[in-house]
Amino acid sequence: MPSLVVTATLSAMLVFAIGAVESPRDVLGATVSKTAICSANLRTGPTTSARVRKVVTVGTRVSVVATVTGGTWQTKCPRAVSARSWYRISAIGGTSVKSLYGVTYLYAATTLFTSTTVNVTRYADCQANLRTSAASSARARTTIARNTRVLVSTSVAGTSYSTTCSGKTVASNRWFRITAINGKSVKSLYGVSYLYAASLLFRASPTPPPAAARPFAAPVTSRTVRVPSSIDASGGSNAGPALQSFLNHVPNGSVIAFPAGGTYRVAAGLRLDGRHNLILDGHGSTIRTTGSGGSALASPIVLSWATANSDIWIRNFVLEGNNLRTGTSIYDPSRESQMGIDLNGGVRIEISGVTIRRTWGDAVYANENTPSAGSAAAWPTDIWVHHNRFDSIGRNAFTINAGRRVTLERNTIDHVGASVLDIEPDLPSQGADAVVLRSNTIGVYGMSPLYTGHFVSCSNDAYGVGAVIQGITITGNSITRGAPNSANNSNSGGLFTWIGKTRTSNIVFTNNTTAKAGHGYVLIFQHVDGLTVAGNHQVLTSGSLVAVSDSTNVSIK
Repeated sequence: MPSLVVTATLSAMLVFAIGAVESPRDVLGATVSKTAICSANLRTGPTTSARVRKVVTVGTRVSVVATVTGGTWQTKCPRAVSARSWYRISAIGGTSVKSLYGVTYLYAATTLFTSTTVNVTRYADCQANLRTSAASSARARTTIARNTRVLVSTSVAGTSYSTTCSGKTVASNRWFRITAINGKSVKSLYGVSYLYAASLLFRASPTPPPAAARPFAAPVTSRTVRVPSSIDASGGSNAGPALQSFLNHVPNGSVIAFPAGGTYRVAAGLRLDGRHNLILDGHGSTIRTTGSGGSALASPIVLSWATANSDIWIRNFVLEGNNLRTGTSIYDPSRESQMGIDLNGGVRIEISGVTIRRTWGDAVYANENTPSAGSAAAWPTDIWVHHNRFDSIGRNAFTINAGRRVTLERNTIDHVGASVLDIEPDLPSQGADAVVLRSNTIGVYGMSPLYTGHFVSCSNDAYGVGAVIQGITITGNSITRGAPNSANNSNSGGLFTWIGKTRTSNIVFTNNTTAKAGHGYVLIFQHVDGLTVAGNHQVLTSGSLVAVSDSTNVSIK
């Protein structure tokens, strides 16, 4: 994604002054190892006008053969400084510059590196507090979730600790000195050079997720049909009509195989109506819509507007809208109809391995099938959305106007305009039954200041009066950043949730964690019959965690 390239290039916040450059002057005479403490541009010469051949991230080791004097540079990472000293680099991560780029050396500003040579990458084996010193009594600056990646500079002796991690008791006095979290320096995040965590809470590799038990059987297929090479996969023309015609003629019971890495530009989304036992395997192909944000039919994939589908699996695609807005302007109410996947009715629908980005509306939107609206058969039923990545989403990550037995799990979600999950029936015939939001990793939501963004929201009493909402489980989710401060999200905690529609039943909210502190109340529950709240981690700046009113059979721990 272009936005990622820009971030990598600018993350070191280097501001250069270009002027006369002296001839380089060698200072070192032997090869030494250096480690990047900020993202750094590696250039073909010791001047800011030289070509950037590589941007290295925090923790990257390089081999330095000399320090030379060159053009002037300025940086704000790890501190504000201006100088003219450059490292002459002969290898990156143990591989010679010559073999990587065909030149003997590359050059980088010296202050972006440190002489520390023992940095290793570790992954949290369970939730872990990162503290200001190697002591259990020291202030915790953040709490990281399981599998969070950290860069460890060394292990130090500190106070003794004894705790439970991943079901086992661990005890020691050894602490990790941590310099970066998920590729971002501790200095840039918290203004200090290091944070400390109990060393036995980490492992050398990520903890693999448990194999998810299938909630329903996979589609039954007997053939594989490949997308014809005659359909433009370069993104250079509108491939929508040809691709739709091809899909319409593929028989049910097929795996539809897209070529690896293709790009299909479409003005209207690919539509499945009355289809059964199909697997659409993108193999990394992109479906990029150029259609209006004001039309749901401009969503990259549209399921059922005429006749309901059954046994459909969509996997391994990049689905891309045309919303290039970022920050507070990411959401435009006049264009919120373009989704990543527009799901209307259907039974046994699976979505996995899909990246959805730059939508004007939601990543995944679930509603009744229009022709049979008002009947029990109209609701999407047995929906499984798992192991996907959603980024730069204009409205919500998930919206459920109607859905039964919907499981949303192990997705990575970031840069969302409004809420992560919005349960929002507009009609009495809509609703939500047996919805599970589980083990998702969430960065920023609530980016738009136009409305209040929530982790989970089900609170609109103006529409859908009498809609059935029951059996909602929110568990094991991790939120790193939450909603930025705005007029509608003033210092709200990362778990900010409001379930207040009249009435709901059997709501479970357990074991969710966040690093985003906020004032209470963070969890607001109203008109709930059967409520369980337990095991959640939310740092409060003031007030209480939970507010409950007009509810029965309540358990809060």
